[in-house]
Amino acid sequence: MVLTSLHTNSAIASITRLIDMGIKPYILASALEGIIAQRLVRRICENCREEVAPDPEQLALLRIPDGFFSGRVWQGAGCARCNNTGYKGRLGIYEIFLMTDEYRQLIGTSYKESEILTIARANGMRSLLEDGLEKIRQGLTTMEEVLRVVGPAVRLERHCDHCGKMMESRHLFCPHCGTFRQNCCRSCHQPLEIEWAVCPACGTIR
Repeated sequence: MVLTSLHTNSAIASITRLIDMGIKPYILASALEGIIAQRLVRRICENCREEVAPDPEQLALLRIPDGFFSGRVWQGAGCARCNNTGYKGRLGIYEIFLMTDEYRQLIGTSYKESEILTIARANGMRSLLEDGLEKIRQGLTTMEEVLRVVGPAVRLERHCDHCGKMMESRHLFCPHCGTFRQNCCRSCHQPLEIEWAVCPACGTIR
């Protein structure tokens, strides 16, 4: 068994990085067993840990729904044991990707990271951010610390032209009202500029 480490933003991104380094996809697909992405966050000092109300701005940055933390989170007040930092020690947050035959077939072809991610998420893979949120809920670390290490939950979003609610830019239909995106070709689904009457990719009349 060979263990190695490399720098990527996620577990699945490691597959692309290894292929970019010159490893043949079919060799990688047969040899790879699993990938663990890891970040270290500071642990709340147990001596001065106290309950506080969640910060609304941090909740928004992490895209945490109302009630996720049952109205409370923890932080360190600062004491002599933690040198008044509120933290003492560290712990890991993890994203674990385990290889299956389905992934091996994808990697052996011209795959997209989003395809593997979709399947992995459907199979229950927890992201770094989600593992961090779980450790916040357990009172082991803080929202501020997860934001520092993982960063905010970023999604490209836009307002639906019909209902005005926010939807992800990659979605062709609004999940709230079901309206098809008006700036997208119905045939090839390529994005269109507002003034275009015909799709330049496939020639479909808008």
